[in-house]
Amino acid sequence: EWHGWEPMGMMPPLSVDENGNDVTDETYNPDEWDAFDYSGHSGQSVLAKDAQNLADALERALDDISDMPIGHQYIHPTAAPLIDYWSGKENKDYMRGFIAYCRQGAFTIA
Repeated sequence: EWHGWEPMGMMPPLSVDENGNDVTDETYNPDEWDAFDYSGHSGQSVLAKDAQNLADALERALDDISDMPIGHQYIHPTAAPLIDYWSGKENKDYMRGFIAYCRQGAFTIA
């Protein structure tokens, strides 16, 4: 959505059974599962291709984000436009670190 990223949706939280096999976590409720809620911290998994696509989009966005911090006058991050909130060298460096993390493949949001 932002700079070309189209979320693919996430896999539900997984656990490992006594044999080491991945199984759906017992806390997973399919009636409440939102595969496109990337803001939750319930153990959902981001697929490798989705992580790569997110990294590509964030990398494209870096040039549009100011090196000077301009979004930090906002009281709460959700009040700032994302492009302003991520402004400044320190925030852009953090984003570069996240881009590198996404390039490593699938990951879990815990």
